[in-house]
Parts: sequence; C-alpha cells; structure tokens
Amino acid sequence: MLQKLIIQEIQLLPESIQTEVFHFLLYLKSKHLENISSQKIKRPYFGCGDVKVVIKPGFDEPLEDFKDYI
Repeated sequence: MLQKLIIQEIQLLPESIQTEVFHFLLYLKSKHLENISSQKIKRPYFGCGDVKVVIKPGFDEPLEDFKDYI
C-alpha cells in the first residue's frame, strides 16, 4: 500500500525533481547497506588469532631429500 502511495506522489512531481528523489533513494539505500555491512563484518586485528607457531630446533637444517643437490 505504501509503495503505491509513494509512486503516485512521485508521478505528480516534475521530472527534474523525480531525478532528485531517485538519487536520494540511492543514497539512502547505500547508507543502509553500509550500516548493515559494518555491523556484520568484524575486521581482524593483529594478535587476535588463537594459533601459536612453534619453530622446532633444526628447522634451518637441510632436508635429507635434497642432500644429493647440495
């Protein structure tokens, strides 16, 4: 029902103002989508991970598979 009323009112306006209404509608849509996306997406930050990396002794030593090439 509301959509029909909006369309009727817009049709009564001159075309230049209809263009402004259209641009305002696009602005509102992008603003709304921006608010939704910023609420859902949590950006990672440095140190937020749970993974701990441990480098074992001998990490830098050559692998046995490549001894023929060294």
